[in-house]
Amino acid sequence: MKFKISLAILVLVSSVPTFAQSTTYSYVGARFKIFGSEPCPSPACNITGSFTVSGPLLNLPWMTQISPGLFSFTDGNAVVTQTNASSITFFYVSTDASGNLVNWDMQVSNGPLGVSGTTLIMDNYSGSVESQSYNNATGTYALVLSAGAWTTIPANQSFVIESTNTEPSAGTATSSDPDSTVKCTVAAPCPQQLLFAFDTWNQAQATLGTPNALWGTNSIYDSGTGINLGTLCGANNSMFVVNGDGLYYNFFFTDGSNPCTSTSAVPAKGVYCLTFALAANCSGSFVESGPFSMYAYTAPSGNYIGTFNDTAGGHHLLHGTSGNDQINLTINTDFSVTSTLIMIPGDLCAAQTNVLNFTSTDPAAIAYAAYTGTISGIEVGDVTLTAMGDGMGDVLAVIIDDHDANGNVLPAGSLYITGTSIAGVCGSGYSFYDRPFSKRGLTAHPIPIIRRPHHRLRNRFERDLRERIDDREQLPSRLMIPSLWW
Repeated sequence: MKFKISLAILVLVSSVPTFAQSTTYSYVGARFKIFGSEPCPSPACNITGSFTVSGPLLNLPWMTQISPGLFSFTDGNAVVTQTNASSITFFYVSTDASGNLVNWDMQVSNGPLGVSGTTLIMDNYSGSVESQSYNNATGTYALVLSAGAWTTIPANQSFVIESTNTEPSAGTATSSDPDSTVKCTVAAPCPQQLLFAFDTWNQAQATLGTPNALWGTNSIYDSGTGINLGTLCGANNSMFVVNGDGLYYNFFFTDGSNPCTSTSAVPAKGVYCLTFALAANCSGSFVESGPFSMYAYTAPSGNYIGTFNDTAGGHHLLHGTSGNDQINLTINTDFSVTSTLIMIPGDLCAAQTNVLNFTSTDPAAIAYAAYTGTISGIEVGDVTLTAMGDGMGDVLAVIIDDHDANGNVLPAGSLYITGTSIAGVCGSGYSFYDRPFSKRGLTAHPIPIIRRPHHRLRNRFERDLRERIDDREQLPSRLMIPSLWW
């Protein structure tokens, strides 16, 4: 099976791109309580949406008028965006030193008053605190006399979508992490949950190379085209993927939450369907359909301590609370990775008699990763991939993520590291699994939550790792990349 996260040589004409950082403010209004001669306008029964400006709004005095380049708001029925807004739309705000909205007086409308369309009003200032949906033609309204809440959405984010159920288009997995409790083989393959991982910049898909390395899927219909985003962080959220054979994955968010503010513990939810043409919804009969969850993943930048030596046993239980090895990760705004690793003697293998000091800036690591410029690693979704070298011929390729071999999310601040020695004192092909690390200074470890499917597909690092420790599986060409994480 193929997963489009790839460290293959990419044909690029420039080095790492630079981005103008915008800021998106997301709004969730309170549920309407007062109605003027009509019921709640929809099951959502509140105003949600967002607007995007060129940067954080810092220290603005009250009644400062702003002009968002992008906005989208809905009451669950009508949707007002910058493309259909009428002239009676306006935004007035005040903010604090951190860019948080303190006061606001906003009105977005898709038609003239007294004629047609809907006007959505959001106020929070002296004398007016409300969220209101107003029918321009009839004069009826839904109203709540309390303020909504604003959340600031980062410019760059990593996301994972996964189906609730195993699905035919996810194919089957044919190999597994040696620490997993579920074993999958060529003779007894395991069904999988459909998975999409991707990165975004300003709510648009982030890209690196051709094909784009900053997204991945285990779909058997994958054509490498990537994710096509709708108004991802605003109202009427939807997105779709076009496959190589013309089939479409359509994703519709149905729970009223903003997927850009979701977490692994509280994901956004919706339904998807696989269709022969772009769909308006997922009601009806389709090639494939079912529920899904989507969450935004917090970049694991930080300094971690742990161990690459599990000879004492029980390394799955340590969760990085002890150990003398240190790894420092920085996820950059373009989703490239800067990393260092200090490993004490004997922790990688018995032949390692000296301290190893790895860095992602090592030329051998950059050459192995085969990205553009000086990139030797990337973050995609909830996975960090990086190559590191010590300048003395030792090179490691590692996969870093926040779940164990059986799909359990690790305690907050904990990571497992799996990888292989590309060259050096431990030889080429020496492999290690699930080495535990935790962020420095972290002492509390809440109970892990179940989030992941048991069957994950990865990338070149993983392929190299498995091919070095297993016999090659004689499978059709599309299935030549085995799975590692379970």
